[in-house]
Amino acid sequence: MTNNNQKTALESLIEQMNDKAPGPQKDLWPGVESRIQLKRNVTKPVRAFWYGAVAASLVILTFLGGWQLSVNELNQPTSALYKIAQKINNDQKQQVAQLRTGYQQAGYQYDASQLLSELDELEMAREEITRALKNSPSEPELLDLLIWVNQQELNLINQSYQTKTKRLQEI
Repeated sequence: MTNNNQKTALESLIEQMNDKAPGPQKDLWPGVESRIQLKRNVTKPVRAFWYGAVAASLVILTFLGGWQLSVNELNQPTSALYKIAQKINNDQKQQVAQLRTGYQQAGYQYDASQLLSELDELEMAREEITRALKNSPSEPELLDLLIWVNQQELNLINQSYQTKTKRLQEI
């Protein structure tokens, strides 16, 4: 057998095998394609539904969060007495700063070593009174107490500088 004969023999054997190979009795591809298309069509509306549901729930949550924040801001007690207390506290800070600046410009030194704890107590009392005015805005006595505490702070500061001036005059 020559090379050509072997080649033709091989090709004939391959053809015989292809003819004898089992195959599907009918064409199955149209059925497979229709099932794939059916799954794609069913999946898309379900996904679209969930995307829409998630978007709608985020909008609702955002609205409810904003509404809750606005309701909380409206419920904050901002009575007239509390606003007055805030103004008094701001004025007190300015007065203390001006008082200390005035003494320092005049050449006096401030020695708060003895009065530091008393000044801290007055500061805590001022904060507590302001907090009480915020929580129970219908008690004007607290405002009077705040004014008294602020006056005591000014007196202590004056006292600390005056003792220095008395010592300087004695020397």
